[in-house]
Amino acid sequence: MDNLLQLGLRFQTIFSGVHFLIHMISWAVVVDFLRDYHDKDRLTFNCIPKPSDFTRQRCYDNYISTLSPLLTPLDFAGLTYGASGFLWILFILTGALLRRRIKKEQNDQKKRRQSRMFMLVFVCHFCFQFLLLAVIMGLFCGFQALSFPAEFNCYQSNTTLSPPNQEAVNMTCNDLRYKEKSKLNIAIIVIMAISILCCILTVIHLAAKRKAFIEQLLGDIFAQEDDSATGVNLIGK
Repeated sequence: MDNLLQLGLRFQTIFSGVHFLIHMISWAVVVDFLRDYHDKDRLTFNCIPKPSDFTRQRCYDNYISTLSPLLTPLDFAGLTYGASGFLWILFILTGALLRRRIKKEQNDQKKRRQSRMFMLVFVCHFCFQFLLLAVIMGLFCGFQALSFPAEFNCYQSNTTLSPPNQEAVNMTCNDLRYKEKSKLNIAIIVIMAISILCCILTVIHLAAKRKAFIEQLLGDIFAQEDDSATGVNLIGK
C-alpha cells in the first residue's frame, strides 16, 4: 500500500496531487465515521411513547427511507471511495508501465508517441474522475437529505388490536447523532466539490503549460539524449 501511495504521488502535479491525497485520506475518514454511525444507529434511535422493538424497527426503516430514498450516505461515500480508487489504481499502474517503456525506448519517434500516450491517459483519468464525482454529487444532492431533523414523526398502526379496531399511533422519534450526521453530509459535498475543482484545474494547467507539465510528470526520461536541444524539441512537440 505504501509503495502504491509513493508511486501515485510520483506522477502528480500540485492540483492532481491534492486530489489524490483527498481521495486517500478524506474518504477513508468519512467512511469510517459513517460506518460507526451505521452500526450504532438503532441504539441511538428512540421514540416517545416507547414502542415495541418491532414498531421501533419499522419507524427506523421509515426514517432511513424518507431521508435516504436512493442510497444512504455510507453507500454514497463507499461507492465514491471504491470507484474513484479503482480509477486511481488503474491510472497509477498504467502510468508506471508507460513511463518505464518511455525510459527504455531508444527510438526518438516512438518515445514522443509514448509520451503523448501517457498524457492522453493522464487527461482521460481526470475526465473520468470528474464525470464520476459530478454524477454521484448530483445524485447525492438530489436524493439525500443534507440536514437530519431533530425530530421525526412516525405513524404506525397498533398491531396488538384486531384489524377493525386498529388505530394509528403517532410517535416522536429522534436520532441522538443527527447533528454529527448532518455535518458529515456537508463534508461529503465539500470533498466532492474540491475534488471536482482539482480535476478542472489539473486539465487547465495541462493546457496552459504542456511542456513544463510533461517534464514534471515524466522527469528526466529524455536525459539519455546527447543533444540537450533535441531533448527540448522532443518535449515541446
